[in-house]
Amino acid sequence: MSGADGDRTELTTLRALVGGRQFEEARLLVEQLLAENPHDSECLFLLGIVQAEQKQFSEALGNIRRALEADPNPHWTKHLALTNVLRDTGDAVSAEAAARQLIEQAPDNVKALNALGLALHDQLRNEEASAIFQRAIAVDPRYVAAYLNAALSLQRRGDNAAAISVLEQGLSRNPSNGQLALALGKVVEQTGRRDVAKRWYVRAAGLDPRIAAEAYRRLGRLFGGEADIFAAIGAYEQAVKLRNDNADVWNLLGNAYMDVAAIDNATRCYRAALSINPGYAEVFDNLLVCHHYDPTVDADQMFAAHQEWARRFVPKIGVQSGRPGRRLRPGDRIRVGFLSQSLCAGPTGFFLLPLVRHLDAARFESFCYHAGQKDDEVTATLRRQAASWNDVGSYDDEALARRIREDQIDILVDLAGHAPGNRLRAIARKPAPLIVSWLDYFNTTGLDCVDFLIGDSVSIPVDSRQRFTETVVRIEPSRFCYAPPDYAPPPMPPPILRNGFPTFGSFNRLAKLAEPVVDLWARLLDVVPHSRLLLKSAAFNHPATRKTFATRFAQRGITADRLDLRGSSLHSQMLAEYADVDIALDPFPYNGGLTTCEALWMGVPVVALLGDSMISRQSAALLMSADRAEWVARTADEWLAIVSGLVLQTQKLAEIRRTLRPVIASSPLIDGKRFADRFGALLEQMLRARGAPPG
Repeated sequence: MSGADGDRTELTTLRALVGGRQFEEARLLVEQLLAENPHDSECLFLLGIVQAEQKQFSEALGNIRRALEADPNPHWTKHLALTNVLRDTGDAVSAEAAARQLIEQAPDNVKALNALGLALHDQLRNEEASAIFQRAIAVDPRYVAAYLNAALSLQRRGDNAAAISVLEQGLSRNPSNGQLALALGKVVEQTGRRDVAKRWYVRAAGLDPRIAAEAYRRLGRLFGGEADIFAAIGAYEQAVKLRNDNADVWNLLGNAYMDVAAIDNATRCYRAALSINPGYAEVFDNLLVCHHYDPTVDADQMFAAHQEWARRFVPKIGVQSGRPGRRLRPGDRIRVGFLSQSLCAGPTGFFLLPLVRHLDAARFESFCYHAGQKDDEVTATLRRQAASWNDVGSYDDEALARRIREDQIDILVDLAGHAPGNRLRAIARKPAPLIVSWLDYFNTTGLDCVDFLIGDSVSIPVDSRQRFTETVVRIEPSRFCYAPPDYAPPPMPPPILRNGFPTFGSFNRLAKLAEPVVDLWARLLDVVPHSRLLLKSAAFNHPATRKTFATRFAQRGITADRLDLRGSSLHSQMLAEYADVDIALDPFPYNGGLTTCEALWMGVPVVALLGDSMISRQSAALLMSADRAEWVARTADEWLAIVSGLVLQTQKLAEIRRTLRPVIASSPLIDGKRFADRFGALLEQMLRARGAPPG
């Protein structure tokens, strides 16, 4: 078609494509039209709009300016588009000038006033911006964008009360506007009024289907923060039902399912997130950790999954050789770097402390790289003990790798593996000539650049089916050494003496208590009449989670009065609560680690079921290090026999409670000097194996 009618038809089609956000089709058509008429102002303008939507802001700005030059009488909306694209390019000063020019022509144009307010907001001129937005509101009390932006400027000034007031004003004029309700929920949440925020999010979801998914996401996050995990799951499920293309929400839903040991659902959610964003490394990390809770994932599948992580993410990084390892001369101290996001109270901190305290300072320099945000007394102790302390939580992967190279670290010990918050993508840059995996992970990293993995002969026997890309080296009798906190109270007599019935207990995370664990523990309660089960986890902070979890035992014939479900507390209080436990039960296949050590230190026997992987043999290794191999079972029936046998020996339980701490205190599990000497010898052995003799 040609001529004026054809041009109008094609322009109508072009506008419909832009209005329908079919930007690639619109680009093809507008480029065809401009090839025929390069100076057509309407086509130039629409091409600029398409480019702006595709975030090609510089090109968009040029075409919109050419469109304005070619049009002797442009509509005001084209000047408004110029203002917005100037902001998109980061030129808020020019955007302000363009908006003021537009307002001179139309002083009561609320969209122009809003654009001016935004340009001022971008320049941090918040008071002026707030005044302009208020002016727009006065002109048109039903113009929602002005209320939203006024609230943002007021928040930036630190005036949440005024921001809430302006949003409430907006809702009084626009009571059915979901965006205002959502924004009000956000501000109210920042003031700490979580219940009020929840109500606004629910209202927002009901008012506007377009923002309902975001409202439910925020609602789920609030529920999760209160340990109302099943309510969080419900909210996230609503979010993905409304919009199933948000990988972040699928990941949050997966995490919530993990928190309540719904492993199959967690796996489903992580896979959904990765199908949307295959390059989401943090979600893949979560999936790998999730696999360790799942007894159906065998050794070959586990190894393949870790290799897949490396295949996806390492080639995009590229291993950088950096400077070669320094030549160690006689008398030089070996520089050992310890990298973790968790150099604080917790498994990493309590297991690292003995090593950093006792590693021979004449032979080694300890460099700690703290990649997390938490800072507590354990952090302070590690900081004092280390030769060099580096807070690197704000560093990106390249900056972190560069820092480690600049420190000329001889051996970098990664303490995280694929645990959440890890820095494997910095490690993939090979920032040290020798890299070792140890401590808070229990499988291969999958990275060829990681040279060694430290285990022990119990957690990784020589005939283990578990596979590693690293060379496995072993430290005996356990890859862990525990540093009990000074504030741990003394062990108390077993509660069976005062209660007249036995109390089993586990202070592990609820995520570890999947269906096979509940099955076996319910069998135990059935076998031992009148016994009780005490479970302590942060997930039980909310009564709804406690009630829902209790139904899992009720389905197996165990009434709620035989369960004592407790929430989180201060660490010292948590240790004191072992006075209410006669025998600690170790979950499987994801064993306890720190919790196993803490129970033993408090005089409580721990009974573990030996598995076929590092994580499912972890407690066995700790028990054998403490010379308590008799508390390790090979089968579920043997496990039941050990636990029920201990229950029948009340006086033996009392004797264990009196004597276990001294036994543990004199065992390799607590002997930091012995552990550090063996660890140091292992480091030197690894250097020699790589052709770099120690100084």
